[in-house]
Amino acid sequence: MITVIVKYPEQEPLTQAITGPERLEELMEGEFEVAHDDHLEGILILVNEEVRGIKPHNFTIEADGSHDWVYGTAIFTAVEDGQLISLHDAQIALVQEYFAKTRAYK
Repeated sequence: MITVIVKYPEQEPLTQAITGPERLEELMEGEFEVAHDDHLEGILILVNEEVRGIKPHNFTIEADGSHDWVYGTAIFTAVEDGQLISLHDAQIALVQEYFAKTRAYK
């Protein structure tokens, strides 16, 4: 199991333990891509670009100085040696602060 943060549209982020890649695909409603936000160093954001315009928008990210919308569910995680790993307490706090300060809940 790994600890991730799941962010659904119009909801606060939830810390959740997941069992593996199959569960990620269920939560993401299909295949996902990896994104990042310049304000969340060391944290990856899993997004499903196929739901763009179909699912409700969730929040914006800033990557390399450009802003973009995330649609549908997003999952925050970390990677080490090519493997998804649990977020540690400081990373969880960073994501919570990120949403509390820069991304108003809808």
